[in-house]
Amino acid sequence: MDIFTLTVCTALLSAGMAVTFTTQLITSRRETYLYDWIFAAGCFLSSNIIGLWLLKDSSDSINPMFANAFYVTAHAAIFSGTSRLLFGQSMYKVVALAFVATLILHQLPIVATSVESRIIVHYLIIIAFNAATLMALIAKRKSKREGKAYWLLIFALALFIVQLLIRGTMMVSKDFELMLVGSHFTQTSGTLLLMLYVFALTVGGSAIVMWRKELSLRELALTDELTGWLNRKSLEQVANNELRKSERKGTHLAILVIDIDHFKQVNDCYGHAVGDKAIQFVSGIIKQQSRDYDHHFRLGGEEFVVLAAETSPSEAKTVAERIRIAVESTTMRHNSESIPLTVSVGVALSQHGELDWQGLLNRADMALYASKYDGRNRVSVDKMEHVAI
Repeated sequence: MDIFTLTVCTALLSAGMAVTFTTQLITSRRETYLYDWIFAAGCFLSSNIIGLWLLKDSSDSINPMFANAFYVTAHAAIFSGTSRLLFGQSMYKVVALAFVATLILHQLPIVATSVESRIIVHYLIIIAFNAATLMALIAKRKSKREGKAYWLLIFALALFIVQLLIRGTMMVSKDFELMLVGSHFTQTSGTLLLMLYVFALTVGGSAIVMWRKELSLRELALTDELTGWLNRKSLEQVANNELRKSERKGTHLAILVIDIDHFKQVNDCYGHAVGDKAIQFVSGIIKQQSRDYDHHFRLGGEEFVVLAAETSPSEAKTVAERIRIAVESTTMRHNSESIPLTVSVGVALSQHGELDWQGLLNRADMALYASKYDGRNRVSVDKMEHVAI
């Protein structure tokens, strides 16, 4: 294909990239980095439209600096979107600076009069943006949550940088005649590679969006919406894993079952909205008083579970008492009214050879019932032979 046809194809792919990301943004409003990538697609499209005009009319009716400015800005916008994706921070000021700086550079005599100088300057800037994007993605590739989704984009960026380095070296050598427009192999191949790059960006970006959406749905199925804790569905997998790990290490796994006392009265007196606030209030205290590496679950209603691995019997009771005292001594306020809350706690610890997490949970439940029966606002420990608290 000639360079005009390739440029048309690249423009169409850029438009397709904009439409694809816009459609995904409409259905996934939380993926705000897509705004930057849509803008990048618009810049690629603008650069190609100007390039098509130059191919048809290479006179001074339109200055090629605008095509170059949009092209450089597109790469800056890809970097900005990636920054927002990975770190939550858009680099829109850098994007604006890239556009303005490119226009200013074209006013310098050495850049304005020399195609070779323009190639060197633009390639260095573009390589810098793509390298920064690549390094950021590589740094995050080990993320268990999303790392796998980045590989296609990493591959596309790496290849694009390599071909820029190779083509840039070839084009500034004395063996090639550089022209503003033309169908020289280096220019034709550059347009073809850009076309493939835009396509790879679209596919790679779409893969990230779909992967994040799938993870969100998966987390939604395993997470309690009110507290952000894991729900009962995820308890089985985590408890099984922790129980087997404790058996291998010869340690105890403690299960703490925690229930808010007289919770129905809170709902009846203040309404369910305040009841929800009480659940969030207590869950926050539990999280604060337990260890960072403990697992937290909301079983439903006002009942919570904490899995504490590698815990001695005395440590388990200490954590439970700390939680109970913290809830009792911390008053929840609703408007100008104080709402006293207390919790009852049941504790059970795994024994050597015990691999039934459900049985362990049942023992913790029985201990919780003992706390309730004995008057609430207390900690009870499951009584097992050879476990001394």
